[in-house]
Amino acid sequence: MTDEFALGIGQRISGHRKKLKMTQNTLAQKIGVTVTSVSMWETGRRIPNIRRLAMISDILDVPLDLLIPDLPHDVKESEDQMDIYDILEED
Repeated sequence: MTDEFALGIGQRISGHRKKLKMTQNTLAQKIGVTVTSVSMWETGRRIPNIRRLAMISDILDVPLDLLIPDLPHDVKESEDQMDIYDILEED
């Protein structure tokens, strides 16, 4: 996983959250995580797992695929052909 991939997810979460005028605290409460977790996701320091991404998608009322940027080139070309679920299980 690259930093750009994590940051891309974070920027999408942040952007959709802000469109709804929702605070990080409100999103954290709805998901059942800390504000620190939401902050770390939005700044690209961590990635929410696929279950949490699905919850975020529902809460922000956006399709899940709008939260996930294209896979980085180095992941697409890897010999392991990493599955998106493996990448997103980092949380």
